[in-house]
Amino acid sequence: MNLLLLSLCAARLQETAPDQIDKSKQSAILFISAECPSCAQVRRDFESVAAKYPGKLILVNCDSHKNYCASNKIIAFPTIQSYYKDQVFTYMEEEYGEQSMTRFAEVIFGSIFIEVPNKETFHLAMEHNKIQQYFIYYGPSKTDGDELFSVFKGKMRVYFVQSTEQRLIAFRFNMTVVFKGEFVREQLTPFVYQQMENPFAKLNAENLQQLLQYNILCVFVHNSSNQNHKAEGKWVKKLAYYHQEQQSFIGKWYNFGHIDVTKTDLKQILQLAKIKQVEQPYILVLNNKNQYAKMINNFDEIETFLEGVADGTLPMDKLSK
Repeated sequence: MNLLLLSLCAARLQETAPDQIDKSKQSAILFISAECPSCAQVRRDFESVAAKYPGKLILVNCDSHKNYCASNKIIAFPTIQSYYKDQVFTYMEEEYGEQSMTRFAEVIFGSIFIEVPNKETFHLAMEHNKIQQYFIYYGPSKTDGDELFSVFKGKMRVYFVQSTEQRLIAFRFNMTVVFKGEFVREQLTPFVYQQMENPFAKLNAENLQQLLQYNILCVFVHNSSNQNHKAEGKWVKKLAYYHQEQQSFIGKWYNFGHIDVTKTDLKQILQLAKIKQVEQPYILVLNNKNQYAKMINNFDEIETFLEGVADGTLPMDKLSK
């Protein structure tokens, strides 16, 4: 009986007054108004999720929407926010519900955040059809956001956030890329650290089998010449390390190799990928200026591409831009 009472107490939703919010600890805070029917419905779902995270989900009952929005920069009610270090995570969904709020809780209590540094990298990331949502932070300036939106509108859900504060927008799953003008500290899980400490810089049968379990094939290939092999090699290792970090974050991109990849290696990868029934193969080809040249994401096209390639290090000099 005592154990039952303890469990019920632990599951109870913690309530806090607006002026007593502790922004120093990582909690999900639901701002609602007692006068609002929509808030009442969300509160019920929030209470269900709170039972899974005792003491982590906090309710703030505000006297009115209007007063609290004006004083705390909350755009609309109901709103869920999480304060963590110098970042504010805001829950943005078209529809509130227990399932979507559970996803939000999973994200903020075990999240991975990464920011791509420029539009070129963002364009590459957009090619990946497993990414669910993109949040584009463009700060006081709207120029970059408009340009990216014109390119990718209609392909997926893209949100724009304008704020002078250092903040991110909370996202669902671990398949979101955030575009910002500058880097902010990244949060990485132990899984990501493990991947980063053991990057797959060279192909072998063991790591091929290990990577193919994710059912996605992605190969980065680099065009290097003997004359500047050392200089480009150093640059490419940095590129591969950066992408390894990003790939681990997304959970579906893996770097099988760069300078060390040969035509024979790639044929072996494709054979294994077919046996494993990989959903979608990807080859990203970098030209001799270390720039993105093209992407091939079809088995037949990849095999045709390889037929015109001389044996040795990939890819070809034909891909200049």
